[in-house]
Amino acid sequence: MNCPYAHFLKYGLELSPRDIRRFAAVDIGNLVHEVMEKVFALARKKRIRIQDMEDGVRDALVEECVQAAKLDDEHGIYSDSAKSSYQVERILALAKRSMWVLQQQLRRGKFEPYAFEQKFDGLQSLTADLGEGRTLKLRGKIDRVDICENGDDVLVKIVDYKTGSTEWAPDLTYYGTQIQLVLYLSAMEDVLRERYQGKNIVPGAMFYHHLDDVFVEAQSKDSKEAIDAMFLKTLRPSGLVNTDMEVIRFLDGEIKDQSDVIPVLLKNGEIEEVRSSVASTKRFRKMQEFVKDKTKEVASEILDGAIAINPIKRDKKTGCDYCNFRSVCGFDKRRKGFQFSNLPKMSAKKVWEEIDGVDR
Repeated sequence: MNCPYAHFLKYGLELSPRDIRRFAAVDIGNLVHEVMEKVFALARKKRIRIQDMEDGVRDALVEECVQAAKLDDEHGIYSDSAKSSYQVERILALAKRSMWVLQQQLRRGKFEPYAFEQKFDGLQSLTADLGEGRTLKLRGKIDRVDICENGDDVLVKIVDYKTGSTEWAPDLTYYGTQIQLVLYLSAMEDVLRERYQGKNIVPGAMFYHHLDDVFVEAQSKDSKEAIDAMFLKTLRPSGLVNTDMEVIRFLDGEIKDQSDVIPVLLKNGEIEEVRSSVASTKRFRKMQEFVKDKTKEVASEILDGAIAINPIKRDKKTGCDYCNFRSVCGFDKRRKGFQFSNLPKMSAKKVWEEIDGVDR
């Protein structure tokens, strides 16, 4: 939670910003997200594996889904104006690039898309007793779930599409401000245990995948393959990967040193942990338990009336940066009584030491 007061305004008073239809950068990302969902769903309907598509087939599928999105448009974003036509071209180009990146990531490994826009509500792992007759029940929606069946194991990969500068940071999970991926992983494991009874459900990875229009610095002498590799590295997902080398190779079968498609670096065949984002299955489990307890703690605070105007601050980023309620709360750090809740940066090593040391 970035600010107790913002949470109260949104979920307690159910306030929302006026819908003034202005096409912003975030709209591009949201619309590309919608197109990605349609592409995966249409590919499944046509019984086509994303990994097997030729470039022309993949791009044609994206174009078909952009046209479908235009038909579903309720806000006039896809209108016939010159400006809207330009925006549609941007969406189409970004969707094609994003779909190519996702295809390359899937081709590198053995994971298969399993579910899209997977909803969850009232699952056991996301239900908790808060005492005094109060119960916490979490619900949500996961953008994409990939799985890999390996003998008695079913490996799980969670993918959450993002725009902007969101990066997974273990210390933000520790502070309780970035717990979404961990909760999604727990939820999906519940779902898969019902589907694959008798199998071991193993956390493979959890990622934020950026749907952004990026640029790379290429030289005229650079080959298409070299430029493609630059795009893959630039759009490499952010998140956490299982330390099991078999799992890593199921995610990237071509990894030799720095992977283009997962946040893992190998040196002499071993994981360079300082420059990778990895955790053992045991640590995944500890983090899941830690996050569940943190969620209960925050939920109890909310029910007990925590609505202070107290946005977080970490480095130069604050809970006010993209808040829809800045004009409501009047927060001004120059005025007495207003202050940020500072979150000191913690190294991954320190975070794991803290989580490992929690007595459960």
